Amino acid sequence: MNKTSVFISLFILVAIVIIFMLITGGITKYTGYSVTNQPLDEKFKECLSKQDLKLFINSDNPSEVLKTVNSEYLSYFNIVNCFRNKENAECINVGDKPVWRVNGKDFVGNLEFSDLSGMSGC
Repeated sequence: MNKTSVFISLFILVAIVIIFMLITGGITKYTGYSVTNQPLDEKFKECLSKQDLKLFINSDNPSEVLKTVNSEYLSYFNIVNCFRNKENAECINVGDKPVWRVNGKDFVGNLEFSDLSGMSGC
């Protein structure tokens, strides 16, 4: 093997790794399932406990919806089921996807660790 073919092989390997990382990142963003889940450290947990965190869902079967969200930090959120609390003024813009409210800012869909960290300031 000459040097040119070694460099081409190395370039192809690096390209495959980058493509793999982009695909897994997209899957994680779309599904909410992370390939590299990082556990929450104690400082982050303490910070979360001091935040105003709410999760709004709109379902007659809330347990099914809650199975689809990242449960690692779910215990820090007050969960409001708008299907059962339609008179709640906070439920006006809640549709089929979960709405996460972090300190008054709304996030629709699956909330990733980086999103929660950025929105909460933790």
